[in-house]
Amino acid sequence: MNIRKPKTIADLKLELMDYNKYFEYVKFEFGNLIQRQMEDNVKRESEIQRFIEKYPIAISGLLGELPAGYNIAGMTLISQPRLKTYQRDRQPDFLIITGNSLELYFNFIEIESPAKKFFHPKKLQVTKDFQEAVNQIREWTAFDRKDLDNYSDDIIDTVFRDNSDITKRKSRHYTFSLIYGDSSEIEDKNDQSFKRLLDGFFPNKDMIFSTYSRILKYMTPHYPLMSIIRRAGNSRFEALGMVPWKNYKVDEWQNYHLIYGKEKVVNECGWLSDIDKKKLINTMKELDSLPASEIWKRDDLTTSEFSDSMTDD
Repeated sequence: MNIRKPKTIADLKLELMDYNKYFEYVKFEFGNLIQRQMEDNVKRESEIQRFIEKYPIAISGLLGELPAGYNIAGMTLISQPRLKTYQRDRQPDFLIITGNSLELYFNFIEIESPAKKFFHPKKLQVTKDFQEAVNQIREWTAFDRKDLDNYSDDIIDTVFRDNSDITKRKSRHYTFSLIYGDSSEIEDKNDQSFKRLLDGFFPNKDMIFSTYSRILKYMTPHYPLMSIIRRAGNSRFEALGMVPWKNYKVDEWQNYHLIYGKEKVVNECGWLSDIDKKKLINTMKELDSLPASEIWKRDDLTTSEFSDSMTDD
């Protein structure tokens, strides 16, 4: 895994809001984290979880595997969604919603350590770690469709009720993804029998599998993007991390106005100047205090300047 080392974060802060520099930095640091776990044989998924929460762009390498992955609905990554019924109680690591004009895909994601192995060292069989990870995915697929629909209803009502692109009128689908290990172990076998063995664990399009090396290789720019979580006992979602941006207009408002803790995340973002942080927080507070009917009337909010602000040299 050869990754060119970028400038230090201190250097990069002098070039605030250069998205290419931000993307380069996150990809390098994510690669470092993956490589360390593999070299040290450390199996700490919590480190990977915290990194993706802080830098949600790190999950973007999975999007090419997901249906309608070209469009993140709501530009939001949900951490630790909890699927709870009388029969089952499961908590995947992440949920990301993708979609198009007719359909929404609720993509649940389980992350395991990149240091975990696929295969028995001497036999054509998978390891206990891999079997257990696949069993978790199978448990999610066992949820009744009605229970999944109820959960997605709650997400729409709680986070996206004013978002015109995420509505209950659209057809809903559910996928279950596993991110596990490194592709080099599969490639080093140089035997299609091992690849066929893995493919047999994912017999349908609703179960998706990827490795950390693929996730890193196919990271792609997506912005704005915010990671959120719903803490136990709280009905609302809290902001955890963000891809930095300057402007907060209709698109951003309809994705994020029901999320609390945004000000803290903005203040902790090292890629915004103090002036930009103050302006963004003040705009968030102003617009979040308005009813939806007032937002739609504001002509000055209908055109986002986000892309221009991120690519200015």
